[in-house]
Amino acid sequence: MMTVYGPKSQAKKMIEGVNRMHERVRGVTDDGIEYDATDPKLLNWVFNTSKLGIYSAYDRFGPGVGQESLSEAYGVAADSAAHLFGATGPARSVEEMDAFLLLRLDNLEGHPILDEFSAIIKNTSLMPMGMSSIQRLLIRAAVSNIPEDIREKVGLDARYGLRPGEERLVRVLCSAAERIHLETHPANMAAERLGFSAERLFGRRPVNDNDPDSGAKLQHHADADIPVYEK
Repeated sequence: MMTVYGPKSQAKKMIEGVNRMHERVRGVTDDGIEYDATDPKLLNWVFNTSKLGIYSAYDRFGPGVGQESLSEAYGVAADSAAHLFGATGPARSVEEMDAFLLLRLDNLEGHPILDEFSAIIKNTSLMPMGMSSIQRLLIRAAVSNIPEDIREKVGLDARYGLRPGEERLVRVLCSAAERIHLETHPANMAAERLGFSAERLFGRRPVNDNDPDSGAKLQHHADADIPVYEK
């Protein structure tokens, strides 16, 4: 949320904090291979797969945007934020993402940490009281959204994914969430800071060349403390 919607100064401060934490993460795998969290190859993996998870989930469970718009989103992320995280090889299209994952498939393997993380994320209260069942449903949806060949490679079998009929329920929940307008949502706050209307932000009002909220206003803010994702 901060990377996409926050002021550039605050986003960079947050990202620098993440990078400092990465500097302390290093060790040796069970196979005797040394690793360092600042390794650009690992940072590329984290950056690319985080975008894959967010964008593909929105396309699958949300309104759907299509391959062309997904590629555009990957390109914007690559140009706007990848270098701040130290990622030197961000995927810039759906095709590049597919190729990136395919090249790394042979290096993936299962690990007990996956089971530990699954237990933690299921049992940690991330949603309001009484909504634990929805939390677990969304976790299963997230696992189901991982490409099938990767799930098989690391051992995330059917036990972790969506059950019959649940995908439709997730879509219903996502559709309902899109209709909830929160003044404190980071997207709304970013729009207000830039002088845009929430109606335009959420597509409730068409945009055209004569729209006073369109490109001219964005150009006016070009030198302001705007989000990392300037586009």
